[in-house]
Amino acid sequence: MYSVGFFCASAAREFDTGVEVDADTFHRKRLSLVSAACPWCGKTHRFLLADARVQSPDRFYAGQEA
Repeated sequence: MYSVGFFCASAAREFDTGVEVDADTFHRKRLSLVSAACPWCGKTHRFLLADARVQSPDRFYAGQEA
């Protein structure tokens, strides 16, 4: 399972959405729109899942399978 995070341009910080996905779901749903409440600026951001920062247990990478 991978944790899904995004970058808040207003606060210039990344945040974790609390959502976890497996690699297969991430790739199949990459064009899905995701709404997430940002803890840094307090707004709700909308992103494509493909733009997510995905955290795996061994490293952090942007939007692609290790």
